[in-house]
This record gives sequence, structure tokens and C-alpha cells, in this order.
Amino acid sequence: MPDDYLKFPKLIPRVCQIRLQSDEINFGFVATSGIDNIGIYIQEVIPNSSAYWAGLRKSDRIIEINDKYVDKDTSKDILEKLDKAVIKRTIKLLVVDTETYAACVLKNSGK
Repeated sequence: MPDDYLKFPKLIPRVCQIRLQSDEINFGFVATSGIDNIGIYIQEVIPNSSAYWAGLRKSDRIIEINDKYVDKDTSKDILEKLDKAVIKRTIKLLVVDTETYAACVLKNSGK
């Protein structure tokens, strides 16, 4: 795990309000598909980007986009929502770290 991930608080969902600066053309992160192409994880956060300053971290799981639950949506659908949000130059993400997400999934599955 990346060093900043290990130091970041766990068990706390976070809201990351990302607003593009005038010179930015994207939010400053790379997302990757979840297991079986469901959901999205943050693969990389560009240092000093709007996403970085909003508190987004590598390995976060996106749970909501602009107050809409997307965790069980296909990765393709979520990526399309992220692309459309760039046009508006702002996005609100509810995210949780990977460890917390895995613990919640196991807890809710009854295992």
C-alpha cells in the first residue's frame, strides 16, 4: 500500500469536493474497475491536483457521486459519470478506504 494510504485515517467515509482550477482539464485522478467490473477504485492521484487537495487517496473506493449511490453500478457507467462531471468542473465524491470497504462488505454479507 502507498505510504499516504497507510497513514490516512481508516473507518471514516470521506466527502471529497473536487473543483477544477482554471488551468486543469481533469480532476487529477485515475480510476480502475472493481471486481467483476462493478464499482470503482482510485488507482492514482496526481500530486498537487484538485483531487489531491480535496483529500482523495490512492486505493479509495467511490461510493457516491454527487449524492447518488454508485457502488453497485458497472465500472463503465461510473466512468461515464466521472467524464460527464468534468464538463461541470466540479464533483462531490463519497469515498472510503479499501480496508474499511472490505470490512463493511464482509459484515453486510453475514460472513
